[in-house]
Amino acid sequence: MKRVYTCFCTDVIHEGHRNIIREAGKYGELTIGVLSDAAMIRFNRFPTISFEERMQLVKDIPEVSNVVVQDDVMYDKVIEELRPDYVIHGDNWQEGALKAIRDNVEGLLKTYGGEIIDVPYTYNEEVKRIDTRIKEKLAMPEYRRKRLRQLIEIRPIVKALEVHSGLTGLIAEKTIVEHDGELDQFDAMWISSSVRFHGEGQAGYRAGGHDFPFPYH
Repeated sequence: MKRVYTCFCTDVIHEGHRNIIREAGKYGELTIGVLSDAAMIRFNRFPTISFEERMQLVKDIPEVSNVVVQDDVMYDKVIEELRPDYVIHGDNWQEGALKAIRDNVEGLLKTYGGEIIDVPYTYNEEVKRIDTRIKEKLAMPEYRRKRLRQLIEIRPIVKALEVHSGLTGLIAEKTIVEHDGELDQFDAMWISSSVRFHGEGQAGYRAGGHDFPFPYH
């Protein structure tokens, strides 16, 4: 049987993930990699549940044959070890910063004839509600403090950009640079004292219709 691989970095299994799993089943036996906490944080994806809970979420999916740990957003090690016939992913990685990851996977698979399966990206009302709920949870003070501690533990240098408006906040949040096969971005925003906070006791602000906690997610 053909081997199919995908990687999840999520706290909730929603319709988008289920769609990828259904498509994967058409091609062979599915192995899912769960991105480690350190890799998620380096990629500015902050988990709201433990790594063990995230692993169990995936293990509980009946269609999944194997679950492994993926320790980096790039796939070099996991593809070398598993040599999947197919890597399946939402087609949102065909452009933007995620394209560097897709290019990495494509180059690795070409060395032995593997293929990428791009599945149309799912972003419906259910997914939007889940995204909003996770963002609201991550904006809570206890999670912001936890995320800052995690960053300091993992990053030799925590890169923050001072922001004064919604525009500079978006620049800090959205800027991702690919260099030598690695993705890099700001880890946090430094909020000027002249910027009005959107909630007492909360390290963040609201500007231009956007909430920007520190550090952002």
